[in-house]
Amino acid sequence: MRHIERLILKNYRSLADIDLEMRPLNVLIGRNGSGKSNFLSFFELMSRGANENLSRAISELGGFPYVSYMGQQNPNIRWDITFADEESDPKQIFYVGELSPSGNGYTIHQEEVSRPPFRGYDMPYKYLSASDGRIRILNKSVKDGDKAKADEEISDNAQELAITQIRNRARYPVLAEIREMLSDWHLFRGFGNDALQNIHGQQLLNPTERLRIDPLGTNLVSVLHELSNNAAYDSTNDRLKDVMRAVFDDFKQLDTPLVAAGRGTLNYRSTYFPTKPIPALLMSDGQLRFLGLAVLLLLPSPPPLIAIDEP
Repeated sequence: MRHIERLILKNYRSLADIDLEMRPLNVLIGRNGSGKSNFLSFFELMSRGANENLSRAISELGGFPYVSYMGQQNPNIRWDITFADEESDPKQIFYVGELSPSGNGYTIHQEEVSRPPFRGYDMPYKYLSASDGRIRILNKSVKDGDKAKADEEISDNAQELAITQIRNRARYPVLAEIREMLSDWHLFRGFGNDALQNIHGQQLLNPTERLRIDPLGTNLVSVLHELSNNAAYDSTNDRLKDVMRAVFDDFKQLDTPLVAAGRGTLNYRSTYFPTKPIPALLMSDGQLRFLGLAVLLLLPSPPPLIAIDEP
């Protein structure tokens, strides 16, 4: 799985110029107001963009003037991400993008996906190059030593990422890989009051191949039900129980009983009350927030990037 090797970010919210070499685990420490949450929110913005919701995400942040550096109108937001994986070919992929103000909104001024030059060439090999509403993509992938094939040009939506508008995975596997990776980035801020309300009630059980935790808590019961009832997840469920026991000395187990057609609830079993389950409504906020964090970090096939704000 590819990971971020280096991230350059310019003119995003309170961050003028960030250049970080990143490792598998990164911890940000700083005083209040230093930009930690803004930095993490960039990953959420990119994830929503990869799910074709960039325009909506920027609108919900107040519009482009409030997303660009310090609310100014002129600075372009620019990112330059290096993805690396020693087991993949190519080992490095570069993803560059730039948003520019346009009237009361913005336009994607530049977007590019490339790799280091092939042997015998000086220039990076570009899988995709987009600028101001036009996308240029290579017709075919090439092998080491081949010349770049002729490209094609198509119109695009200049307010949504170009990688989301190239849908042919078989023809453009690298673009699909980047899009799918970004779309699965996960920012967890801990369950807020709305999420806790969702966890307190009945939830639809909707098992899926790829388990993910909704930040609003709407599927926590479904994920827990799948972990405890699918033999493929026995080791993950055992680890979750061990973690809960380490933190809550009265913990016995979690139940997700069916209460209606296709719906379930969450109960906490305590050694203090061996004959009576404790419904989620009576669990403490801290227990539920810790449970969400523990499940997220123990998912059997985790997201390629997990960002946790103020754990």
